[in-house]
Amino acid sequence: MTMKIHILILLSALVQFSAAFLAFRMIRITKHVPAWILISSALLLMGIRRLTTLLSFALPGIGSTLRGTGAEIIALLISILMLSSVILIRHYFIGQNRQKERLRESEKEYRDLSDHLEQRVEQRTRELLHANYKLKEYSQIKSEFLSKMSHELRTPLNAVIGFSDILISGMDGELTHEQKEDVKLIFNSAQHLLELINDVLDFSKLEAGRISLNPDRILMSQAASEALSDFMDSIREKGLTVHDEIPSDFPPVYADSDRLKQIIRNLISNAVKFTDQGSITLQAIWTDREGRRLSASPPEDRGFIQMSVIDTGIGISENNMSQIFHGFHQLESGPTRPYEGTGLGLAITQGLVELHGGKIGVESQPDHGSRFWFTLPTYEIKVKPEGQSNRKSLSA
Repeated sequence: MTMKIHILILLSALVQFSAAFLAFRMIRITKHVPAWILISSALLLMGIRRLTTLLSFALPGIGSTLRGTGAEIIALLISILMLSSVILIRHYFIGQNRQKERLRESEKEYRDLSDHLEQRVEQRTRELLHANYKLKEYSQIKSEFLSKMSHELRTPLNAVIGFSDILISGMDGELTHEQKEDVKLIFNSAQHLLELINDVLDFSKLEAGRISLNPDRILMSQAASEALSDFMDSIREKGLTVHDEIPSDFPPVYADSDRLKQIIRNLISNAVKFTDQGSITLQAIWTDREGRRLSASPPEDRGFIQMSVIDTGIGISENNMSQIFHGFHQLESGPTRPYEGTGLGLAITQGLVELHGGKIGVESQPDHGSRFWFTLPTYEIKVKPEGQSNRKSLSA
């Protein structure tokens, strides 16, 4: 019996020494160093106590009778449980460390991918900036080309227009009726061609931000009346009715006189072109910049006047509504016959209105006419000057 007890005590001591050793090794893989030092020390002391108990059996007078087989089995089980606890805790922390290591590896991979992505983005950004620079350079070359070509074309056209006018007036001698009609045809065709060239040039300048303004205080009613007078012959030929409802007591808007007339002429020209019967109405009301009507007249230093050109023509389909302000877009009267023109009028008009600090819009339904409107301020809006010029630039 004594030999069995000795063996149990020795096994218990060995288990506790093993647990103490493993607990001590936990110091290297966990941050809780003081706790594991205490645990390993306690297990070591318990192992020493087991050895002391083993030695006490060899010494007389020590109560070896108190050491029974059952007590030693219980002590052995406790030691095994402590060893199992240490092993479980060790595995837990090893697993935690492995997860942290995998997390660090994932973070490293993420940083590598992020750095690679940033490099790709930077490279792509440089490529886009280079492409954008090239596009601006090509746009500049195109604008210069159009400007030079327009000048070269306008010079002989002005000569054709001038000499045609002289022939029509009879300053170089009277022409027969047939000759005069032919010269009138030459005169009108040259005028039309000159207008197309001017539209292309204006559109190119707007794209390049090179249109300048010389703003001043202009009465909307006066500008509209002068623009309308250019179309009275066409209006009478079509038998259209004109309603000029612009109040003469409205304060002036702050705009370039020539460009304001160009805006109004473009809108009236469209109204006359697409209206075969009915009427054309000019209106003006107080609004904000976005065209929302105001219930009371605002102070002149914060107000906008909205002018509308309303016709009873063919109207605009929903598909065309989003494209009519795009350059070179044209409406069609039917499946086979397009209207004349370059499709630049509304694009130029939009650019000029926005250059003045206003906004343009349209309301229309097919076969129910259209209402084109734009807003202009009644006060000066500061615009960035172009170069050293005293005039105003689109680049603001």
